[in-house]
Amino acid sequence: VLGEGEVHATSSMLRSLGVAPNSGEMVLVDIGFAKLLQTFNLTADSVRDMLGRSLFDDGVQVVFNGTAIEWFLAGAGVPVAAGALPESLRTRVPVARLVDVQRLIDSTIDGVVNGHLMDLRMRVVDGIDASYERYPPIGNVVMMHSRFFLLALKEAANRVPLVQLLNLASNANRTGDFESAVLLPDTPVTDGVLGSDMNQYAFTMVVQYRDRLRAYLKDTQGTIDDLTAFANSVGESLGAATPLKILLPVHEALKPLRFLRIFLQQIFNSVVFVTVCHGCLTVYSLLVTDTGGRTYEYGMLRMLGMRKAALGQLLILQALFFAVPGVLLGMLASWALSFPLLDLVAFYTVTEPDYEYRPLAIAVAVSVGIVMSCAGNVVPIRRALRRSLAESLDMYHNSLNEAKVRQVRLEDLGLSASQTTLSLGLVFAGGLIYYVIPLSFVFRDFDLLLTSLNAILVCTVFGLICLSALVQPMLETLVVHLIVWGPDVKLKDVVLKNQASHRGKTRKTSLMFTSSLAFLVFAGTMFSLQAESIVGNLKVLMGSDLRIESRVGGLEEEALEALMQEQRVAGGGPVVDHAWASWPIWNVDPPVRTVRIGNVVAFPRTHPAELVGVSPNYLDVTYGEYFQPQRTDGCRGSACVRELDVPYGEALLLRPAADRVRVLSEAGQQRGCAPEADDECLREAKRSGALEFEALVPASLGASVQAEVGTPLVMTLVAQRDRSWYTQRAGLYLQVRPKALVSKMPGFFFSSYEITARISNSVILIGMPLYERVLDECIGLVGLNKSAIAFPERPPKRTLHIRLREGVTEEERLDLMDAIRPNIGESVQVTDTLEYLSLTRGTVDLLMAFFYVVAVVASLLCFFMLFTTFEANVRDSLWEFGVLRSLGVNSSQLLRIFIYEAMGSIVAAIILGTIIGLVVACTLTLQQNLFTEMPFSLAFPWGLFATVILASLFVAALGASLPVRAMLPKPIAQVLKGK
Repeated sequence: VLGEGEVHATSSMLRSLGVAPNSGEMVLVDIGFAKLLQTFNLTADSVRDMLGRSLFDDGVQVVFNGTAIEWFLAGAGVPVAAGALPESLRTRVPVARLVDVQRLIDSTIDGVVNGHLMDLRMRVVDGIDASYERYPPIGNVVMMHSRFFLLALKEAANRVPLVQLLNLASNANRTGDFESAVLLPDTPVTDGVLGSDMNQYAFTMVVQYRDRLRAYLKDTQGTIDDLTAFANSVGESLGAATPLKILLPVHEALKPLRFLRIFLQQIFNSVVFVTVCHGCLTVYSLLVTDTGGRTYEYGMLRMLGMRKAALGQLLILQALFFAVPGVLLGMLASWALSFPLLDLVAFYTVTEPDYEYRPLAIAVAVSVGIVMSCAGNVVPIRRALRRSLAESLDMYHNSLNEAKVRQVRLEDLGLSASQTTLSLGLVFAGGLIYYVIPLSFVFRDFDLLLTSLNAILVCTVFGLICLSALVQPMLETLVVHLIVWGPDVKLKDVVLKNQASHRGKTRKTSLMFTSSLAFLVFAGTMFSLQAESIVGNLKVLMGSDLRIESRVGGLEEEALEALMQEQRVAGGGPVVDHAWASWPIWNVDPPVRTVRIGNVVAFPRTHPAELVGVSPNYLDVTYGEYFQPQRTDGCRGSACVRELDVPYGEALLLRPAADRVRVLSEAGQQRGCAPEADDECLREAKRSGALEFEALVPASLGASVQAEVGTPLVMTLVAQRDRSWYTQRAGLYLQVRPKALVSKMPGFFFSSYEITARISNSVILIGMPLYERVLDECIGLVGLNKSAIAFPERPPKRTLHIRLREGVTEEERLDLMDAIRPNIGESVQVTDTLEYLSLTRGTVDLLMAFFYVVAVVASLLCFFMLFTTFEANVRDSLWEFGVLRSLGVNSSQLLRIFIYEAMGSIVAAIILGTIIGLVVACTLTLQQNLFTEMPFSLAFPWGLFATVILASLFVAALGASLPVRAMLPKPIAQVLKGK
């Protein structure tokens, strides 16, 4: 908390002053109180009126001390002739007769406004690097506690001569003589004006929602419900009659990110769903393996008299014995491991870390750990109890070689499990498509819409994974033929035989690897694509590294142009180049009312348009790589804009003589006039469209009015004398020859879809000289006098785009923006695109770390799955294992046989998972490009992919080698006996 005489100040300003924060250094704050005096309605006239009746005009009954009054007046710069004031006089004398009061008040007010008479010495505490939108981007900021602001202001005001004189006069009215008043420390005038609560003059009151982070983490409707209740409580506390407007700025700022949040939430939900499925599959595999390995023990228990029901209870109790401690230990471990991750996220997002366990996380952990353990015992129990005692007690029984015969009558067969699953899946998909998705549009519930689409997408991925199981055996065989070569070729038949015999058990592991890789590739690719899409759309929207845009009126072109020249790279500054864009011509008051564009016959319709002038180097300054013309007249890249810059005198050209008759009105054709020599004919040509120019037009006009490169369009400009309804108007008809049909233009909204031409104004880009020429033609058409209406000499500019040098630092950008802000008004917005891009990339890196964590978790689950699978395979192949060793196969060869088998399955799963992930990612990329119209770019997460591949191969080798190494030290005879 700031104390008295302490301030926070903008870091860039402190650097320019050479002041270090938190070092006890002092700064002098000169206060220009123009707005403050306006707030208190203190002007020279109001002060004169307020004080004239009581002091300056009526006078006061006091004892004057001439020497003291002369001292005050001399300090205020108002000399008094020697002897004009008596040394001591008791009378009622109007002060205005003795002093030039108006001059005294004017000089004091002027000094206060310009900061010459009032300054504050303050100690700097912290430097402000970013406002985080706590206050408007108004430039350099000095922040002090409101409780001490009026105290400091009053102390500074009491040093002003006029204020001292007023305080002295007020005290003299109380004491009856100046001599006694001089001895009083009271300052009644400043106490009366500046002694109130500073909060009474606040423009904004900030109310913080105590549980705001939890509210913003809810879904859209939940956030709205919480904030509505909060706003209602604040409104009730303030009262309905309070003249305040309640705003929710954070909620409004987050609205544009709504769909991105929903999209990311769906990705996270998919990853969690897949991870939970893998966890369930791993638990089930562990239970099956454990039950299958202890079949002999269960047979002995049954032979000793234990009933099947008691054995089933024993198996469930056994599952709970390792499930309950496992769930508790897992939750404790996850809670401990989440601390550094939560701290990292909290540090990056500037929020308080929340270490509380969420109910959903507890529910998932309990359901997977306990419920799945009990449910997963059903199949192993049925398998263990279904066998006869002879089978259970047969230690040499091998499940791989067993043959089963089951006789079922066709009439008792009924529906198969596969048919039931397929039917339920089709019903689920139909319900989503025909009921849930239309309802989400009706209720505008986009969370439900994207959840439904995500469910369909997950089902599509799972369907492709299940289809890949048909190709898996052939691909495994192909991989084994490719990786087994050299001296180990003689082991190939053994590896292929093991693959065929173990395929039933390794199928679950292969599907798990395939699904893990497919979802990681798909989710990582889509997330990287979304990040690239955000960056691309941000560049198209902003247009350049630094964008300065006016909301009202034109920019201060001369001042900003001079500043840009000072900040050039050649002079040591960060500016490489800059370019201007004008206001749409119908925004310029008053010459143009409306602008419309269409084809020559105005069929099927004409569209509202915005005629905008740009600098010839516009595409050199902005992000020109996002300039996407569909068709051009042969120009390429920045040349398409540069060629629009023609001299003022050549900006509007008469159409060729052969075509001119067809566009002149009937009166002009009858006269057979020549516009070059006849002024009246020239005016007729302007009214009938004989003048033409080149421009860049949106590709949407190509679909809407059949616009083509080189084929003229007709632009109608309605000129007017003023904005009133009954003013004089005249039409100017110009023919626009499209130089290029553009679908993307940095800094402007261009599209190739016809619907955009109907719902928004079509932007027509021309050169600055042509823009100025069209304005002059409209002014002349309605007979306006540019001098009489104080029209600017140069067209008003709306936007200034600045290109910065490569590697420009944040401090240099902040210093440049601080230099720009004194040259712009409060209605001008300065946007640092590079800062937004940096924040976006930082967020992408942070969220991509989430996928690396998911990859590690998936690798661990796959390792346990692979380990248990190959442990079961080795146990089932003990006899073959012993025979191979007895035939002379050494330990190293046996180890490589199982590693080759694992590698064949895992590499095949990697190939299939990668193909599935890429196919789905490419499909969604093309779908998204239909809406964004961005060029196709598959943002493949190579780092994540390489990490998953290396982890999968390592897990495959380790999971296959550990069970084999455990069997290698055992004697051959013991292995042949299955021990």
